[in-house]
Amino acid sequence: MKNPSPSLALLALLTFAACDDAEVVAPVTETMFEVRVENVSTVFDYAASGSFAIPSGTGAAGALLPGAVYEFEFSATPGSKLSFATMFVQSNDLFFAPSGAGIELFYAQSQQITGDVTNQIMPWDAGAEADQEPGLGSDQAPRQAGANTGAADGNATV
Repeated sequence: MKNPSPSLALLALLTFAACDDAEVVAPVTETMFEVRVENVSTVFDYAASGSFAIPSGTGAAGALLPGAVYEFEFSATPGSKLSFATMFVQSNDLFFAPSGAGIELFYAQSQQITGDVTNQIMPWDAGAEADQEPGLGSDQAPRQAGANTGAADGNATV
């Protein structure tokens, strides 16, 4: 009887080494699934959406520095509300936004609301990273080495 080639012997050794006598592998059966993703929240009509990134009086996108403003225009009908979110960059994960209901744009008599609504805009914590002192933390833009590199927030509730 002839000796098997070294490569055939190695293949046989690897095959037997990879098997476990106690483990029986069942044949794989393919199964079809149907998945339905449904939004079950209240339906709201959105008249418009967009973004703002260019401070007024400048010609390029940029951060909103002290004393600067973003301005934008939109059309709305009675019953409409304004909602937005804007990041506080010198933080771990803070952002400014109105409550979940948005800012009322009309009085009950369908007369438009005018004036300062600053008291309806609040700071929110996204709960992604542990908070550090704003403007000083090593895990805040632009000092952060990369996205999501800070320690996890112990309270992930927004």
